[in-house]
Amino acid sequence: MDLKSQIGTTVGPIEFAVTQERMDLFARAVRAPVRSVAHPMFLTIFRQAEFELLQKLALPLSRILHGEQEYEFHDDLKSGDVAVFTTRLTNVMEKQGAHPMRILTFETVVTAGRPIARAKTVFIHREVPAQT
Repeated sequence: MDLKSQIGTTVGPIEFAVTQERMDLFARAVRAPVRSVAHPMFLTIFRQAEFELLQKLALPLSRILHGEQEYEFHDDLKSGDVAVFTTRLTNVMEKQGAHPMRILTFETVVTAGRPIARAKTVFIHREVPAQT
């Protein structure tokens, strides 16, 4: 598949109800203090759309390496918020050579009636070696 032609492909919007129980469970799982707002890394929950997008692009996880993660925070998530997130393929770079690979950039935007955050994820897709 020509992945460059797939730039702009999206998954979402997906809704996620934020509850105090979910925030508390996450905080305990990462050994962080329980707070009245979601821990900043609570946003990793919304990465599910990245995996759905990889599947939509027919890219098996066995050929994927996580390269980079970046977050830009705008506001806190609070209990009672309904987070809405959408993930989109924003860039594809191809590297040729003995071990061809594609470098994919995904962007996830999270809102809850107001901007919450933007996440950028870089994945490296190793192509199946050519049979000789």
